Amino acid sequence: MSRSRRETEVSVLRLDPSKPCGYPCPMNKLPQSTSKRSKCSIATALDVVGDKWTLLIVRDIGLLGRHRNKHFQEANEGITSSILANRLKSLCETNLVRKIPYQDNPRRYEYHLTESGEALMPILYAMSQWSSDHVEGVRSRHQTK
Repeated sequence: MSRSRRETEVSVLRLDPSKPCGYPCPMNKLPQSTSKRSKCSIATALDVVGDKWTLLIVRDIGLLGRHRNKHFQEANEGITSSILANRLKSLCETNLVRKIPYQDNPRRYEYHLTESGEALMPILYAMSQWSSDHVEGVRSRHQTK
């Protein structure tokens, strides 16, 4: 029996067979206090990445290769500098993104996904595919890696 398109797409994602889940996993988990609404895993994930901007920033870093403030602000969605600064701080605090200085005077940073951030990429690919499949006029520009 041939594999479905979805099975094929999932199988080409960057899997790490040495990890229990197959995807890159963080060495340290976030504290239980991260669960703001309940201990439900989906509610907790939404507490961490469920706002309007967080996954778009992860998309910009992981799929589009954007790493600097100026590049994030050039995106079509039009994030303000204050919201961007807040979300980048939150992404660093939750160990999804790490900041690396690239300039000293004035001090400026590039942002890169951590292993935990990379583990969100299959979710972004699935969201992109879902949108392409179920929303008229939307086309996925993102190929699975």
